[in-house]
Amino acid sequence: MKSVRRALLEYLRENMGIYIFVTSFFLGGIAAGALIVKFLEAGYLEKLQISFFSFLQSRQINSQGNPEFFQLLEVSYQKNFLFLTIMWFFGLFWPGFPFVLLTLFLKGLALGFTVGFMVSNFALKGILFSLAALLPHNIVLIPAFLFAATMATSFSYMHFKQRFSPKKTLAGSHLREYCYFILISILFILIGGLVEAYLSPVFISLVVSYIF
Repeated sequence: MKSVRRALLEYLRENMGIYIFVTSFFLGGIAAGALIVKFLEAGYLEKLQISFFSFLQSRQINSQGNPEFFQLLEVSYQKNFLFLTIMWFFGLFWPGFPFVLLTLFLKGLALGFTVGFMVSNFALKGILFSLAALLPHNIVLIPAFLFAATMATSFSYMHFKQRFSPKKTLAGSHLREYCYFILISILFILIGGLVEAYLSPVFISLVVSYIF
């Protein structure tokens, strides 16, 4: 266990600059998503509000019955594992790291847009709903995605540098190390999916009951 922890800390220390660089793309996506809300047409915002209130009504109905926990868990795992697989795949190739960063940017864009829409339309209620609906599982998922994106960017960039180096062979140990760290992200996604399916709906139901 100590050797695994030591290897993880060593890898993070060596890639801290890349980690900060990758995180800036995610934060940039959040900022861009929040800004997009300000430029949406009134008709489109109205459609989003109607969809949101329909969602609130469904939450109120489901709170009186048995929520589909396994269905929520399946949806969570499908979307999160797909996102992780895309980043892992791009990380395997030397021109893949810009696409890893773009994928992470789009993830931040979606999150920023959601929060921006809620806050701009419902003010304090929107903040409370965003915290209840997005914070619990994203506390686990966002670090996992940032970690995976850092590893994918680092591995892909290693390919890129070696392509223009006299030594053009990539050691198999690096590939095993890369896949190992992706497996760590998978474990966090498994935990985050459970939180999203079992805990987040409880907070959403409480917020819907008291502030909407």
